[in-house]
Amino acid sequence: MEYKEKDIISDLQEDNKLLLSKIEVYKEEITKLKNKLEYAQRFFVLYENIMENSRKENKQLTEKIKELENQIKLNKKD
Repeated sequence: MEYKEKDIISDLQEDNKLLLSKIEVYKEEITKLKNKLEYAQRFFVLYENIMENSRKENKQLTEKIKELENQIKLNKKD
């Protein structure tokens, strides 16, 4: 079965349409994945900030406890 030039062109155009629609689907998926990645990055930065604040607060509380313990020791000596 021989293809005529018109048939080949028609088949190629149809293939092109299918490929273009697949490309659009992939572009949409890539956009969704980029959005998810951006969200994850923002979440991670927020998590890091929370952890950093927690470490600072923990350090401050530890220092305050030491101060209070020292005050208690001094008061017991009196």
